[in-house]
Amino acid sequence: MWKTYRPRRDVPWWNIIKVSVIVVMVLAILALIIAVGYSYAHRIREGWIVEKSYSPAHTSHFVTYIHVGETMIPQWHTIHHNDRWTFTIEDDDKQASWDVRESVYNSYSVGDWFAVAEVINND
Repeated sequence: MWKTYRPRRDVPWWNIIKVSVIVVMVLAILALIIAVGYSYAHRIREGWIVEKSYSPAHTSHFVTYIHVGETMIPQWHTIHHNDRWTFTIEDDDKQASWDVRESVYNSYSVGDWFAVAEVINND
């Protein structure tokens, strides 16, 4: 007669699946870290200033909700953002934005040549 299929008890299939999922997740996270590092490393570090922007200090608020039994409890969060001075530089049709200190921001104008290494070495 026909035999009923029964999985082998000595093969830990569930463990193999768990390990495979973990390996895929680790590889995905590693690929993301490499991609972010690569994009940062290849960002231009010198060029002509094409835009200067200043964002004054401000506070932002947002809410998240916490489950307590069947009830959703709102939890308010406040984030303070400091002043931000930014240069957008361009060279060979590539653009990058760099945050700088106020003293550096005030010493350059749009159209000036800006090299990140000079600012870092002069600190």
